[in-house]
Amino acid sequence: VCSSDLSTLEILLCTPLKVEEILRGQVLALKRTFLKPFLLVMLLEMIGIFWLLRESFGVSAPGVTAYHDFVNIAFAVDVAFVIFFLLDIQGVAWTGIWFGLCSKNESTATFKTAFYVIVLPILLPGLYCPGILCFIVWPIAAYVWARLQLQEHFRFLAGQRFISSGKLTGWLPFHVPNLPRDLRQGQSVQLPS
Repeated sequence: VCSSDLSTLEILLCTPLKVEEILRGQVLALKRTFLKPFLLVMLLEMIGIFWLLRESFGVSAPGVTAYHDFVNIAFAVDVAFVIFFLLDIQGVAWTGIWFGLCSKNESTATFKTAFYVIVLPILLPGLYCPGILCFIVWPIAAYVWARLQLQEHFRFLAGQRFISSGKLTGWLPFHVPNLPRDLRQGQSVQLPS
């Protein structure tokens, strides 16, 4: 992390902004940077899904009814894909912010985000019915979990970046590093200088 990023974070921590406002600004910056590429990828994926369905199942019987049935099915699959894609983006964004705060470097944060939000859910459908349910629910759970963790621990974790002895999380995402006992009990704690 470069020194200008650290000084910007330090200034943000000293302002009277609420954590929710800081996080909203981060999400807006992510949208400004990545919205157009995500929309392009989503459009290309939708075209690919439509083409794959047409090549795999196609319209077997000639006629208007068979074509309308195919279009309706393809439209339903594309709508389901768009909903899942948007939920996945939310999960990646919020989990990425969380891992960005509590990982040692950017590459570790990126890898952990990709693994926990994208790769792990792809492996879950191998568990059949429970796995498919987890595959659908996972991005929502990742989004809610990361957002709650950020709202609760943002200032402490961001402050840890300025303490040289601050130990950050390992590979498990459910652990908040070095959380003082007073902070766990809801009391405010002043970070050492």
